[in-house]
Amino acid sequence: NNAIVILAQKKHATYDRDSYGLLVKSLDLLSKNYIALNDHSENVDVFLFHTGDFDDRDIDILEPMLGGSRKGMLKLVNLDGSVYWTLPPWHAKDNQSHWTASDIFPLGYRHMCRWFGIKIWSFFEELNLQLGCNYRHILRIDEDSFILSKIEYDIFDYMKVNEFVYG
Repeated sequence: NNAIVILAQKKHATYDRDSYGLLVKSLDLLSKNYIALNDHSENVDVFLFHTGDFDDRDIDILEPMLGGSRKGMLKLVNLDGSVYWTLPPWHAKDNQSHWTASDIFPLGYRHMCRWFGIKIWSFFEELNLQLGCNYRHILRIDEDSFILSKIEYDIFDYMKVNEFVYG
């Protein structure tokens, strides 16, 4: 399987913007300009990672926006309180206010960087082992990523041929 991954929140913690509205637009454009074309829904799952903002009611609202032909394409994963959304042990007792630029780069932002830079790989490795699946190629988009033109080719086939792992 291939994965499109999004880390989202309903209201941005720092910018006080309507992140949910941006996510809806992003998913709509993802569907219209990629997933619905050539039925890409058959070889991709969309993972919506969050820290407690979303629940099963959101799947009922958001999954149909993806336009896929199969139920279960959208997966919600709450990272809050997980091993993937914690400080490394060597920072667990730090006074965060003493961190360089702690006002510009708050804890949530640092967790996000660590998640996408390091922890996402162990998440998918563990998921593959637990469920017997084989997620190998990952495309990251943000809640405000807008695919504005049609992508008719299979992004993941392109990644495989060119030996990409992450796009």
